[in-house]
Amino acid sequence: MTCFGSGGQGDSNDNWRVEVEGGGPWNVQRQVPLVHLNTNHAIQPHRGHSDSRWTASKQEVSLLRT
Repeated sequence: MTCFGSGGQGDSNDNWRVEVEGGGPWNVQRQVPLVHLNTNHAIQPHRGHSDSRWTASKQEVSLLRT
């Protein structure tokens, strides 16, 4: 996930909501999806599908409609 801006200022596409799956407090057994506010889509990881030549060994993600 990358956010862009100029002079330290982004735009509304930089805004995300953190949710605790099932509600309540967050702990290590619970997932916390990041949901893009403008589209209401959550980040979906793709383990094992990253190409380190293009992602600098970072995790590739896409958006999943929630």
